[in-house]
Amino acid sequence: MEMETVAGMTTTPCADETARPWRARTSAPTVILCAALIALSYIVFHAGIFADFRAGWMAGKAFAAGEFDLVYPPHTGVYEMRPPAEWIDRLTASGYKGPVYPFVYPPLWAWVAAQFTSITSFDVVARIATFLNPAMLIGSLLVAHSLAAPRMNQALYLISGFVFLTFSMIGTIALYENQPQILVAFLTVLAVERAERGHFRVAGTALAFAASLKLFPAFIAILWLAAGRRQAATVFLVIGAALAALSVVLAGWPLHRTFLAVLGDVSATTLVTKLTYSLESTAAHLVYRDELRLIAQPLAGASGEAKTGWYFLAEPRLFHAISNAVQAAALGALILGFRMLARRRGGRALPAAIWPFALMLIALTGPLAWAYYYIAPLVFLPMLIDRIGAFRGIVVISISAALLSPFLLAWIPLGDLALTDHFYIVQTLGTLIMAALAALFLRIALRMPAQDPTDRP
Repeated sequence: MEMETVAGMTTTPCADETARPWRARTSAPTVILCAALIALSYIVFHAGIFADFRAGWMAGKAFAAGEFDLVYPPHTGVYEMRPPAEWIDRLTASGYKGPVYPFVYPPLWAWVAAQFTSITSFDVVARIATFLNPAMLIGSLLVAHSLAAPRMNQALYLISGFVFLTFSMIGTIALYENQPQILVAFLTVLAVERAERGHFRVAGTALAFAASLKLFPAFIAILWLAAGRRQAATVFLVIGAALAALSVVLAGWPLHRTFLAVLGDVSATTLVTKLTYSLESTAAHLVYRDELRLIAQPLAGASGEAKTGWYFLAEPRLFHAISNAVQAAALGALILGFRMLARRRGGRALPAAIWPFALMLIALTGPLAWAYYYIAPLVFLPMLIDRIGAFRGIVVISISAALLSPFLLAWIPLGDLALTDHFYIVQTLGTLIMAALAALFLRIALRMPAQDPTDRP
């Protein structure tokens, strides 16, 4: 087979590569590399606190015991990110020492967690998740590689992407906490890739399950409609409706009413933390700094007050209205843009870079965007090596990872982040980096010619 050279790397012609599903292009060396990365991740992160993952377990235990008032945090009109007080007492009594977070997932998953609490222990489930999560990160990178840079060396894509994720707060905090967002990211990337390949049933099903965990992936279905992927959107609606109905049957409507009330609290509140990379969080501490309220980190097994925490803002009406308008405008612009790109492409797959841009724009303009919400778009980041050249791509990836690295926090005098202005610097820096990377993805997408050698069938 004739070989081509792209950005200093030897590759095979794209047309032949993309004619096969991505699984067929995973070579034996890549499988060995994946196994090594999973093992390394387990060694590094197996001793994590898993506070986010533990929240699901505690919700499951409450559900199993019929204590439905202890599944979700109290509905107060604002979202302070506090768990039910009884959780702290029970975790302290069990010997756990560490942060305690609330459960803010649909009731279906409290029911699922409840089934596990009756047959196994938290430690067993957490250890399994510690293996599965890096595997899903790697799976997300492999799927993104097949869509965004099929000509690029697979091992290089995988290593550069995994290093970025695990050396930045994007992936580090998710692995350390066993964050369910890793599963959401994998399903989201799979949905995008399958839809672009024309496998609409798999795409719609994957997106429905992603949205059943976190609601914001549902925006992709709107973009599918704008781009003419009506079959994928239809499957999403059917499967999504079935999952919603199943949730109500299994968990009951009263618990869903509580869940919706908590979502209303989230919508009416802006959290300002070191890890909320959003325009809303940045605007809140720039405009309403004097009105922010400090919440001490809820801890189990603690003697004394926590020295760290986060701020929250009960959104003034004008701020809330502007935030909603910004998100609506962003979504409207994406709908128009996707429709125009679909017409320009004449039915062929959209420029791959438009998907990470869209996902990042939705997160940046949304009401709450944790660092790990960017996993799905940033598994596309290694495509920069292929699209803007190896040297420039590696420089961008390296600088981004360094500025988002947890190690950077140890090198600069941040002190007690919840009590100093440096807290706001970290939040603003993260938001600016996300915005810059989103702009770079958009530039790559718009510069893609109508006939491109990376067109996918």
